[in-house]
Amino acid sequence: MKNGLWTEVGGCSYGVAYGPDEVLYRRGCDNFVYKYMKDAAEWARLGNRQALNLAASSAGVWITDKATMNPYKYNQHKNKFELMGGIKVADIAVGVKG
Repeated sequence: MKNGLWTEVGGCSYGVAYGPDEVLYRRGCDNFVYKYMKDAAEWARLGNRQALNLAASSAGVWITDKATMNPYKYNQHKNKFELMGGIKVADIAVGVKG
């Protein structure tokens, strides 16, 4: 959004979400997760995992791995998704305690 108006950033997506630092993330039509690099005005792919589902909040970016159905959280310092528990999940949501 610029000057109160929406700006098209392009890219084929199945879903988008705002994550840490109000950065925009998307699950592309190729099922990889991308981060919008505002200064460069382009999408940067995060890691080599394909996602079945994407969720993000100020606390982080989460996916359900398409191949294993396991939940992963993106580690910005290591630049990769890390396994979070050994359960299988289809959908994932963040931001709600309980």
